[in-house]
Order: sequence, then structure tokens, then C-alpha cells
Amino acid sequence: MHILLMIGLLGTLTSVEDAPAKTSPPAKEAEMAPPPAVFADYGWATWGLLGSERKFRQYATAPKGGFLRELRYAPLISNTDASLTLKSIGQPDYSVEGRIARAYGGTIWEGSLARTRFFELTSDDVDESQRTVDKFSFRQSITPDFAVSIKYRKDEERQTFGEGRDPENQNIRYEEATAAGRVGSGFLNLTLANWLYEDNLQAYPDTTAQSLNIGYLWEVKPTISLATTLSRMWIQQPATPKSRVDALAINGEVALSPMTDLELQWRSRWLDMPNIQSAWTRQQRIGSVKLAHKWRGWTGEIGLKTQKSERIRGDQSDTDVLSWQTWEGKLSGRLNRHLRMSLKASQQTLASPPVMITSEPASLYWNQRDLLQLKLEGGGVDANGYMTYTYRHWRNGERDVNLTTHEITMGYDWQVSSKLNLFSELSYDLWSGSTPSTDDPTFSQFLPDSRLFVFGLSCNPNPRTFLSLSYTDARAFNQNPLALASGDTHGSYVTLTGRYKLPHQCELGLTLAPWRYTDSVVNTLNFNAALVLLTATARF
Repeated sequence: MHILLMIGLLGTLTSVEDAPAKTSPPAKEAEMAPPPAVFADYGWATWGLLGSERKFRQYATAPKGGFLRELRYAPLISNTDASLTLKSIGQPDYSVEGRIARAYGGTIWEGSLARTRFFELTSDDVDESQRTVDKFSFRQSITPDFAVSIKYRKDEERQTFGEGRDPENQNIRYEEATAAGRVGSGFLNLTLANWLYEDNLQAYPDTTAQSLNIGYLWEVKPTISLATTLSRMWIQQPATPKSRVDALAINGEVALSPMTDLELQWRSRWLDMPNIQSAWTRQQRIGSVKLAHKWRGWTGEIGLKTQKSERIRGDQSDTDVLSWQTWEGKLSGRLNRHLRMSLKASQQTLASPPVMITSEPASLYWNQRDLLQLKLEGGGVDANGYMTYTYRHWRNGERDVNLTTHEITMGYDWQVSSKLNLFSELSYDLWSGSTPSTDDPTFSQFLPDSRLFVFGLSCNPNPRTFLSLSYTDARAFNQNPLALASGDTHGSYVTLTGRYKLPHQCELGLTLAPWRYTDSVVNTLNFNAALVLLTATARF
């Protein structure tokens, strides 16, 4: 939850696309006004912190001092859409994005650079970690229905951990070339990819992988379509045999009538991985059939999926073929003009468990998994609400182990007036489990519960002023017998934002965000933080 809140705040601090005001300019003026060639957003931020800076900066670092929140340059060039965007340059976290599109999108170049500084979650005194992500892509249309593209991504991460774990310095490079579009009476997709993992400290072996993927969607007739995908991947590590993974997927859809559809799927995967054969599935086959029918505003679906996996025993003595069977069903439609319902259920059973060579020969696999989910949503013109209940159950009959979760979410959105909107959401995640053992600590003591409450409002007192308030309360409940960090926590986060529009497309903004986080076991991770952000925006 903390990562969502931190990302949300940093989005507030760095995003250019704020929520639109309720009052818009007249349509004619909007059509006549040319798009701005330069957008400048300057900000000043500060934050005071009592407690753990490592927990507060676990995922990112908020800006501090004066900074260029965003500078975007979009020159008006005939037949070209070009832009360059700089965000938070000079701050620990920053990004640069560029885009050029010519011939109405026939040729597109895009690139970006983003850096984030953060701390790994530890109470030890460690240096900050850093992640840098570089991206580049190029797309060229050959015909109106066919194009080729190239993509490149480099993800580099330097992490410093607490006592007992060595630092890591590693990067991943990914390159991809794709040709896709209409060929004959269908659509062809051909993709070549190269993936490289490098550990600069040589703690983990370097790994390379190359893949070839060919897919074709054939529209046999308006009521029948057939899609086929064939792929091969080669995996290599130093001083080890080369591994290979092959996959075949076939998917067919048939409209039996205007109200009834039939879908058939088949997937196979073959693994030739000599260095890990004792711990990997060698072959996997999955087949499924699903029938969907519509009537009087309702839609019903029923499906059956079978899966077989060939698994080599740990002692290399033999192979086992595991078999799962899954029944799935779904029913959705309107209960009345204001209320819609969706009900989904499934049950998976393990028909042939493998032979275990562990000290206790009982199976380590779940032999049954159940799912039941109910969704209700509805309302009127100004108010809408929703409720979701999800039940999941896992059972291992041989060991008499059961695990159950109940997830409940309720929320609403209310447009009180043309100037005021309210929203709220409350969710619970409840876990329970049992085993034959009654020794302390019991299995159930390791199962956490959690609660999340969110409330917010946005209003426009007048055409020039916009205000918003959000409050989030997140709590995790866990007996935590091992006294681990982040087991029993409470977070309270408030964000208040105000913006005022000035003449000549200028705007002033203020954001206040008091945050509080407590860990009942590891109190060295507690913090109280107060963030203040002032912004001034201009468009030219």
C-alpha cells in the first residue's frame, strides 16, 4: 500500500495532466486557441521528517527545494508531431521524454530516460539505492495495414541492503524487432527478441535469451476465426548447456448463432533445460473449451480446462504426469434498471498427484482450489456504488491443510452538485487456515488481515479555483510470531491540493501532505512526514 501512496504523491508532484475543472471555456474559443508550444511548470517543495527516512523513501524520493517540475516544448511543424518533456531535472528522481511522429503517425520515434533513488527497507544505516531505465522505440508503416518496429530497453539497478545481504549491481537489456499487420485474409505478427541479464558484481551468472515468435490470425469467415502462435526461446549461461523452450498455441472462435459463441484453446510447451531438469516441468499441455450465450440482457458462460504437466522426480528415477481439471462459470446482467450483477465461480481439482520423495511422502500440491466472486454495481445519474466479495479456498487433502481468504470491497462516487464530488472505498482482506498441528506458533498466526479506507473530494468553488482532498488509512493485522518488519502496521496519509487559474493561461498551486506510518514491531521504521509543494505554471 505504501508504494501506491508514494507513487500517487509523486504523480501529484510531477504530473502535468491535472484533473480538469468542472467549468470549461466555450467550444469556439477552445477550437480557435492553438496548442501551446512551450509549457513550463516551476515548483518549490520541502518536507519535514521525524523518524525513518528509509521507510519514507522506500520506493522513491520526493523533490526538495526549487526545481523545474516540468518543461515541455512542442514546436508547430507541418506534418510533424514533436515534443520534448523534462520533469524534475536536478532532483534525485527525474525523467526526460521525447517523441517525433511524421506523416500522421506513419513514422514514430520515441525515447525516454528515468532515474529513481530510494532505500531498501531496513533499519540499518545503508546507502541509498538507484534505478535507471532507458527506452527507445521506432515504428515505420510500410503500408496502411503493415508496420515494422524496433524497441530497446535498459534497466539498471544498484541496491544496498541491510546487514546479512550483499549489495547488488545488475542490469537487464531487452531488444525487440517486430513486423505486424494484415497479410492475405488475416493478421501476421513476427517478433525477434534478445534479452540479456548482467551482474556487475558477478554474484549471479550472466544470462542471455533469444526468442522467435510467429503468430497468425486467420478470419476464415465472419463467424469463424483461428489464431496460431509458435515460439522458440534459447537460454544460455556461462559453462552450462544451452536450454530451449518451445511453445505452440491455437485459439479458435466460432459464432454458433448471433447469441452464442464457442471458444476453443490449445497450448503446449516443451522444455529442454539440462541444468535444471530435476526441478522443472518438462512438458505442459493445456486445453479448454468455453461456451457463451446471451439472452434478455444476461450473459452466461461455462467452460472446462484441462492441464497436464510432465514432471521429473527429484531423484531422476521416473517421471510423473500431473493432471488438473478446472470448471469455470460466469453469469452477468441487470437485476433492474439501476443494479447490475456479475457472478463468477471455478473449481480446480488435481486428478493425479505426483510421487513425493521427501521424508514425508504426502503430496505437497493443493488438490483443490475454489473461487467464488460476486460483484454488484449500480446507481443513478449523480451517485454510483459498487460492492465486490471474493472467496478463495485451497485444500491439501493428504496433509489436511486448508487456506481461505475473504475479500470485501465497497465504494461509491457521488456528484453532490456541479461544484462538489465525493468518493470513498472500504476494503477488507481476511485470511484463515488450519493444519493438524497444534504446536505453537500455529499456522493461522502467520496469516495477516488488512483493511484499507479511502475518502476523497474535489470541488470547484468558482471557474478559477480547484480543490481536492484525499485521505487514506491502511492497516495490517498480523500476530507476527517471528517479529518481522511490516507485519503489523498502520499508515495514515492526507493530501490536500489547491489550484488557482490566473490570466494568460497561468496557474498557481499548493499541495500539503501530512503522512504517518507506524510498525508495532520494528518501531525504528516509524515516521511522521509533512510535505509542502508550491507550483507556478505558464503556457506560451
